[in-house]
Amino acid sequence: MRPAAAAAKARGGGGAGGGGGGAPVAAAGPGGGAGDDVPLLLRVRAGTPVPSAAVRGCLNTADASRLRQLHPAVAGVVADVPWCDMGTKVTDVVRWRAAFPAAEGVWVSQRRAGRYLAPPALAALAGITNLSLVDCKFTGRADELLLHLPASLCTLNVNDCHTLTSRANLTHLTALTTLRCSDTLVLDGGAARLPASLQKLECGYLPEDLSLAHLAHLQVLRTDDLSDVTFASLPPSLLKLYLKFCRRLALTASFAHLPALHTLGVSGSDLDDATLASMPPPSLVSLFARECTNLTSDAVLPPLPSLRQLDVSGTDVGDALVASLPAGLMELRLVDCRGVTEGATLDHLPALRMLQSLGTDLAPGALAACRARGCVVRRKK
Repeated sequence: MRPAAAAAKARGGGGAGGGGGGAPVAAAGPGGGAGDDVPLLLRVRAGTPVPSAAVRGCLNTADASRLRQLHPAVAGVVADVPWCDMGTKVTDVVRWRAAFPAAEGVWVSQRRAGRYLAPPALAALAGITNLSLVDCKFTGRADELLLHLPASLCTLNVNDCHTLTSRANLTHLTALTTLRCSDTLVLDGGAARLPASLQKLECGYLPEDLSLAHLAHLQVLRTDDLSDVTFASLPPSLLKLYLKFCRRLALTASFAHLPALHTLGVSGSDLDDATLASMPPPSLVSLFARECTNLTSDAVLPPLPSLRQLDVSGTDVGDALVASLPAGLMELRLVDCRGVTEGATLDHLPALRMLQSLGTDLAPGALAACRARGCVVRRKK
């Protein structure tokens, strides 16, 4: 059968000879339907049987499940692709692996409470590096499941897996570098059950006495809040720290033990003038302090020679803070900063390339001077 005829037959609901098998995924993405089996991108290519690498890069495994039925050559190409589609839910892991033997990542969906990954399904996960179990309903056996995950895993997402308990253990995953475990109890039993290989940890509210000291390679921590004890335990390897609505941490705490800190997000926190002046380390490149309502018109920055990006939108900072900005700053967000007046000048910021100042009373002349130096000024939503 000619490729074009195969495509036409597929559009009518049939499968090409040699393709075999139905889609092993649960969702085909927006617009997918039982009567629409050929991705538009392939139609544009007039049924060419073997999609190029550029075309394959635009497809997901839901598309590929239908493509492999068009032509034997397509099925072979699809099987050789190291798919890492983390946006398509898979309900039958065994069939998924049969269709995509070279795949490296998968989002396993267990939508009904009480279901569990049987040994054949666990065996099918062998060799993968990226696994998502978001919101899986493994009633009473979730902790046991973790013990059977493949040691090849580098990234694991168990967000919203509410049946995981404080007994969950991941130490056997010695290659794991990224863990997402928000809205679980994984860290309630301490961090000793996390592998020392972790470089990126995204979690929710942390226990008061949690220590992360043994995570010597940790580079990124994203959490809702953390205590003074946890903050003091952060390793010197940390590059990025994001704290959402931080209330427990005494922001006067020293950052001396974080000499490499590159990015700090404390938006919505209790940050005030005194802590801002003493808190950020000189290594800081990006500071996000949006909606820190304790900041006033007297707030100033300490010397931050490496700072390139600053967001203090929704605060009461004023001309004093603008005057304290370092010469190397490239991006500045001053949206709704009522304390900034027309007396503020930006002439000391020759490197500034992006300014957002909607709702802030910077003088028209100051904005015009910025534009003349090549800075993009955004004053509208």
